[in-house]
Amino acid sequence: MRLNYYYNFKNTIRFFIDIENLDFSKIQQDKSSWVEPFKFRLRKDEKSFRTLQIPNIYNFKLAYDYYSNSISQFGYDFENFESLDLHKRMRISYELGEFKENSYDEWQLIDYNQLIDYDLLIRCDIKSFYDNIYTHYIFNDVTSDLHIDKPLSHMNHGRTGGIIMGNYISLFVAELLSKKISSRFEKRINELGLDCNFSYFSDDFYIFTSKDNKDKVIKLFDEVLEEFGLEKNEDKLEVFDYLKYTNEDVIEKYWKIITRECKNQQYKQGIEIAKGVRKYNNNLFFTNQLIYRLNKLGDYRKKRVFIVNFFKSAFFRTIDFRSTYFNEYNYHQLLYLIKEFPEISLYIDNILDSFDEFKSLDFINKIINFYDRSLSSNYHDEQLYLYYLLYKLGVTEKVKNDEMNKKVLDSKNYILISYYIANSMFNIDEINTIKGYYDESYWLVYYYLILNDQALFSDLENSVNQYLIPNSATTADVKNAYKDFYMDNLIAKNEILVPLGNVINNLEDYFNEKYKKEDTDKEAEIVETEEVVEASEEIEVVEELENEHV
Repeated sequence: MRLNYYYNFKNTIRFFIDIENLDFSKIQQDKSSWVEPFKFRLRKDEKSFRTLQIPNIYNFKLAYDYYSNSISQFGYDFENFESLDLHKRMRISYELGEFKENSYDEWQLIDYNQLIDYDLLIRCDIKSFYDNIYTHYIFNDVTSDLHIDKPLSHMNHGRTGGIIMGNYISLFVAELLSKKISSRFEKRINELGLDCNFSYFSDDFYIFTSKDNKDKVIKLFDEVLEEFGLEKNEDKLEVFDYLKYTNEDVIEKYWKIITRECKNQQYKQGIEIAKGVRKYNNNLFFTNQLIYRLNKLGDYRKKRVFIVNFFKSAFFRTIDFRSTYFNEYNYHQLLYLIKEFPEISLYIDNILDSFDEFKSLDFINKIINFYDRSLSSNYHDEQLYLYYLLYKLGVTEKVKNDEMNKKVLDSKNYILISYYIANSMFNIDEINTIKGYYDESYWLVYYYLILNDQALFSDLENSVNQYLIPNSATTADVKNAYKDFYMDNLIAKNEILVPLGNVINNLEDYFNEKYKKEDTDKEAEIVETEEVVEASEEIEVVEELENEHV
């Protein structure tokens, strides 16, 4: 999965794309041209999204081979972020293709201790960091070769202003620039003799200082950014003292409270079932708790982190629902959570498979309505999650109609459109509409169009020439390099998308790797009596305080 995780780092769509399935033996480092990436929008908050740009697969593999092999000559390790800079907060799990979760807890502890030594934490975000990076700046202190950023710019349609977001290569090279900013900032701090300390996570800087130095530090940070043609995001400037910062980790506190209370219930009810005094447990108790805590989180992004990560937790994945009583309120609560946070539909098979309510016509119709509404939104990720849920429910035929299909085409959700082609969701007129598109960013769609259309596949060379050769490939040898790559993979019928029936396997592999460590087994165990009592007492105290506050 390593190359897949490099291609789509951290983002959940990495479970739907498998470029490791492709044959890259024909690609040639000196035979490439720039290609338009396709856009994939992720929901950011109630009203906005952030845009990933998914690079052409040929160009991405070239860039990966180039940077992973050559970066060491400049003293950098492609798989060791930690060694780049002591001020860097970012820690990577290369086995999981995401940031290490425990590094957040470690840095938060450091932050609290720093707020004992200093009065304030100033958190500064660099405005439009990825969009404003000039690629020549990244390597100008280690080489005079002006072509070193060529593979990077080729992934971004030849642009040297800005780098695309979403893949590991872009993340790594952006961190090289962050390191430069960090070095310059540290030098200026020392020159001015300011008493402060700082660390950073990508474009988010954490600066600890006294109240007296607050304005000086902010001014200095502005001056350093200006040297790199950058500026801070005024809207995201935050200042914390110790007490204010404690409110930031409320999500972690809520998780612990809910998990302990659920374990308390499981322990007590397990004993009662074993004694024969109880037939069913209440292992869905957490839905009430999630909704209750959700009300206390005002920020959408915090809500999403709270809910999605709960359903990804080792604790949730080990709950046994076979003897669980299903309350009426569990139904509407879970529907609400799916509606608001569709990503959880990837992780709740143990619930969906355990209760008949989630096989009912009412449930199916509600999910169809969620999906229909999502197609009118800007959120490609949620559209994909809900379509996947419909597939798991075995009802994709119910959304196969002219009105819905038009919405899919209009969405420009290239991954979803490609799945529709692969799963024969479009009629002949809709396929002909796609054939009439001439937009380089549709390269994934075109690949699936050729793979699944008998007429195009039977005239393979002409089809590849028409749809998959980059517009900027002007020489015969470059055109042939792309043509050979695509034709070999199409002839072999190599898929780029993971068949929907296999996505669950990718998720299982991910969770098995994520929770294989010994300390996770501890989390999944039934707690001992003393721990249960302690959990009960803590819940009562917390609930009393919250009720008193209300």
